[in-house]
Order: sequence, then structure tokens, then C-alpha cells
Amino acid sequence: AGIVTMLETGSAAEQENAARELRGLVFDHADIRAILEAVVILGGIKPLVALARRGSAAAQEHAAWALRADGSGETVSSALGEQREKLPWWR
Repeated sequence: AGIVTMLETGSAAEQENAARELRGLVFDHADIRAILEAVVILGGIKPLVALARRGSAAAQEHAAWALRADGSGETVSSALGEQREKLPWWR
């Protein structure tokens, strides 16, 4: 199963692993915007936000870091830009 599926329906351990994988992708990839756009297209932001709010302690940490994006100051919010308006659960 894919990362987004694991975020949504996986066991606690699978959700933690999926969040860790996304965190790694976000921090290790040179084109952060492309990674974030792919996560949005695949529907991964909503389950990441949910996991950051109510997952295990480790899953919350990985999800939060994945959502923070990278050290360049790029964030999920800024990468989404106008897309945020189309995501009512983002607010």
C-alpha cells in the first residue's frame, strides 16, 4: 500500500512509518514544492494533519516535521498557495 493509504488506514506503527517516510522525502528532496504538490494531489495533507493532532507521540512528531517542510522556510501552507482556499479542512 502507498504512503497516503498507510497514513489514512494503517495501524499505529504503519502510520508512524508513513509519516517518517514523508518527513524524509520532504527534507531530502531538492524540490520541496514538487514533493508537497505530490502529497496534496495524492490526498496526503489531510491525514498528515490528523496524525499530527492525534497520532502516537512519534507519529505526531514525524507528521509535524513533514508539514513544516524544510529549513528554507518553505511550508505546506506557502507551497499550497491558492490551493488552501479549496481545502476547507485546512483552516
